[in-house]
Amino acid sequence: MSSPSPLDVTSTAPLEEDGAFPTSSTVPDPAGLLGTRRAVEVTVQLQQRLS
Repeated sequence: MSSPSPLDVTSTAPLEEDGAFPTSSTVPDPAGLLGTRRAVEVTVQLQQRLS
C-alpha cells in the first residue's frame, strides 16, 4: 500500500449524494489520476466560481 501524497487537480465533476458514500464524485480516468478504479477517500478544497 502506498503512502498518501498531495495532488493538485482541477475538476468540474458534480457532487453526488446517492453513491456508495454520503457524498461522492466521479472523475474522468480515475486509474490515471489515482492509480486505481476502486473507490478512494479524498479530502478536497471547494472553490466557488463567481460569474
